[in-house]
Amino acid sequence: MKKIVLMFCLMFAFSIQAIYAQPSQSPVAITGNDNVPEYTLAVNPILPVVTPAEITSTSPQTDKLTMVSSPNPFTTRTTITCFLPSKGKLMLEIRNMFGETVKTDEQNVDQEGTLNLEVTSERLRPGIYTAVLTLKTSENVMTKNIRIVYNQ
Repeated sequence: MKKIVLMFCLMFAFSIQAIYAQPSQSPVAITGNDNVPEYTLAVNPILPVVTPAEITSTSPQTDKLTMVSSPNPFTTRTTITCFLPSKGKLMLEIRNMFGETVKTDEQNVDQEGTLNLEVTSERLRPGIYTAVLTLKTSENVMTKNIRIVYNQ
């Protein structure tokens, strides 16, 4: 029980320190009782700085394969919008929660940019699925996974 309380105190100390983002100049000493060892931790988090331009920017990165499903959850169909950084062979697989492929779609893409793929609920049972998008180019293979939810 004392170990659980100690773990909770450690988690609380880290979360408070991360919220206020003020580095501690001296180590935090936590001492234990009844065979719990003494720990000394130096808490000094480094948090990334995000500018407003990065938050409002909606342009995809040009070197990454990205995709998003809308609407998600869906009832009859969903549109998967993907950004392809280069041309190649594109394969979309819809897998059930056991990892079995229940739907596939393959096509050759002759230009980079945004592409919309439609997934219908035909032959699907209500549940959570994984959409796996694979782009094979002459240089490499890129893969992106997202979860989609089918509600009846």
